[in-house]
Amino acid sequence: MPNTPIRLIAYDLDGTMLNNDKQIPAENLAALAQARQKGCILLPATGRPLCMLYGPILEVPGVRYVLTSNGAAIWDLGSDPYATVHSRRGDLMGTPAGQLPPDARCIALSPLSVATAIQVIDALRPFLPGVLKVFVNGGMLYEPDSFQWEQENGKVGFRHEPGLAALVPSLTEALPAWEGQIEKVCMFFSTDESLQQARQVLNQMPGISVVQGAPDNLEVTAPGVDKGLGLEKACAALGIDPACALAMGDSENDLAMLRRAGFAGVVANGTPEAKALASYISEADNHHCGVAEILHHYL
Repeated sequence: MPNTPIRLIAYDLDGTMLNNDKQIPAENLAALAQARQKGCILLPATGRPLCMLYGPILEVPGVRYVLTSNGAAIWDLGSDPYATVHSRRGDLMGTPAGQLPPDARCIALSPLSVATAIQVIDALRPFLPGVLKVFVNGGMLYEPDSFQWEQENGKVGFRHEPGLAALVPSLTEALPAWEGQIEKVCMFFSTDESLQQARQVLNQMPGISVVQGAPDNLEVTAPGVDKGLGLEKACAALGIDPACALAMGDSENDLAMLRRAGFAGVVANGTPEAKALASYISEADNHHCGVAEILHHYL
């Protein structure tokens, strides 16, 4: 048990907390419950937008704050997390049901400009087919071709049901209405070759941050925006020193958070870069409750 008390636990979802079936193993849930009993604040820290925190992710008791879109948006879910997440569905945008509950709010936002987001989209279009989407105000925007490609080729757990995202004829034409609310541009690629070529293009563009959150995707946020900055903002809002935070992750989009936290746990399936930052590496991977092992080590 560390000498510095751990007051906040920030955990990545895909590849870390969730198993390969996109579920939270019972052992992980039990370890999180024990952490809550010891007074720790639980902070999911994900590349997903708010609308994708459905199902088992919200079944963890006591989760009120979430870090989404790689740190671009930090949310207070209020007293009814399910209603807050549901309000971000694409088919509810612009309707009364699409309003946040009274005690829910975005407590920190670091958006991309419309002009920059459009430049990124234009740069990525040559690498379609794939899934090109934009996260705005906790929700998702797709073009129909991307949604169809995802349904036909996407991984289980990422084939979103109709209505979760808002389908728009053109992302470029839709984005001006979301100025100041664009969290992230994300693309899943059909081949590794196209991903690597796209990354070379994006790396030449000023004014953006680019990370890989999964083996087949690239994620673009505003410059300097990452899970490390998100962790700092969440800790500031909650009055917690980041030195008292434990971060757990597995991939490139977790690196900044692992660097910034006082304690860094990485599951066995983590990348070499993530493991290099770890103060503890679990023997178990994400599919075999590596998170529970990390929590038992620290708490």
